[in-house]
Amino acid sequence: SLKSVKGMGDRSAKSLYMIGQLFNYYTQNKVGEKQQLSNYQQIADYFEEFLRFRTLETFVIIGLDAKMNLIQRKILALGSVKNVGIPSIDVANFVSSTKPVYVLFAHNHPSGSAKVSKQDLDANNALAELLKCLGVNFIDHIIVGEDGIFSIKQDNFIRIYE
Repeated sequence: SLKSVKGMGDRSAKSLYMIGQLFNYYTQNKVGEKQQLSNYQQIADYFEEFLRFRTLETFVIIGLDAKMNLIQRKILALGSVKNVGIPSIDVANFVSSTKPVYVLFAHNHPSGSAKVSKQDLDANNALAELLKCLGVNFIDHIIVGEDGIFSIKQDNFIRIYE
């Protein structure tokens, strides 16, 4: 979409895009700092910052250590504003490479409510089964929408935007 701006070429668009990616990398890997996600307040803060203002539906996996400290975050899929596919092999590769004790999933609904859909529930159940087979503790699946942040496990909003 950056290339649609008059005077914006490939190199400039890629450079601007990389600035955002560099910022995400920096904030994820602050030297000496461990980001803890041990309660729903911290989880909501984290995913609100990361997903709330994205324009494409983004599906992310978070790996945590035994003390609930963030090990790694990875975007597994980007989709349209309507849906996103989650490749099981990518989840398995993430688990085998990072060796998390706990896993959180999250995605956003850029142009709608954070309320869970049937498609969200089906994907959540399939991912929960996959993690069970991989021997990893599944914490929750969080949805960030225009109206707040929804927890599939809690079956309720954990934050409502006013």
